[in-house]
Amino acid sequence: MFRDHRTAGQWFPKTMYITRFQESGYTPLAEYDEDIDVTTGTAPGVSLMGDSLSQWKEGILPYRNRGDDQRHGGVWLGWNNHIAGSDTTKLGKPASYTITISDSLRAARKPDNGSAIYLSLAATNDKPGARAVRRDTTIKPDTSKEGKAKAAASADSARKVAEAQRKAGPDSIPIEITVEMVDSAGHAARLPLSRFGTIRRPLDTKVYRRDGRDDQRFATTFELVPQTFVMPLADFAKVAPQFDAARLTTVRLLFDKTNAATVVVSDIGLSPKIDPAFLASPLP
Repeated sequence: MFRDHRTAGQWFPKTMYITRFQESGYTPLAEYDEDIDVTTGTAPGVSLMGDSLSQWKEGILPYRNRGDDQRHGGVWLGWNNHIAGSDTTKLGKPASYTITISDSLRAARKPDNGSAIYLSLAATNDKPGARAVRRDTTIKPDTSKEGKAKAAASADSARKVAEAQRKAGPDSIPIEITVEMVDSAGHAARLPLSRFGTIRRPLDTKVYRRDGRDDQRFATTFELVPQTFVMPLADFAKVAPQFDAARLTTVRLLFDKTNAATVVVSDIGLSPKIDPAFLASPLP
């Protein structure tokens, strides 16, 4: 009998793939279907918080057909770490999105080094504008002729930067995000999301032969398809031995590598005991 021990990855053509899956032990933390409160997750005891985000909203994931949707929710997270003004190199505090797990939920699910966090995420072509400078309310605005001229020049510079970004079109540089795990003692472990897969930007697909017909027919020329990233807690414990996976309290997405972008997250979950087969390397 002939047996071929090659894996699916060895059979398929060498190209880009998007994969989405959940194994039987998966527990949803946030799936964005249950209510309109952006600060609560799906599982009781899960809270969500955004910091310095340009966009933070929940909604139903659309198909590119107008008026059609995927019958599943997601959260749009947009950020721009640049500070508006004439100095285009000035950056503010990196934006972030935090998922907090309660003590009771952690006790029920019992995570450890054999557990994994699931994240389903897709990039979009949207890039928010630079952050507005927070005005110090204790300081009166400069109403002099020179003060007004300086404010007008700053606003004009911000408009020029935004216009240049718009004309440049979609960014082709891959998006990078830092994932941070924190335990109840405050010990943190960080890894780039690229350690677990690539965040692929939208891939335009033309259906009609006539040029411009797709733009007229569809809301977008790409489908929004999130990629599932499986992140073993053991990997985080390796880079930060003081981090205790059994005391996991926080999963944080730090937008500190790519200074401006927008992503859509459709699922965040926990697998207390992930099957090693999901993490096995392909056979030689």
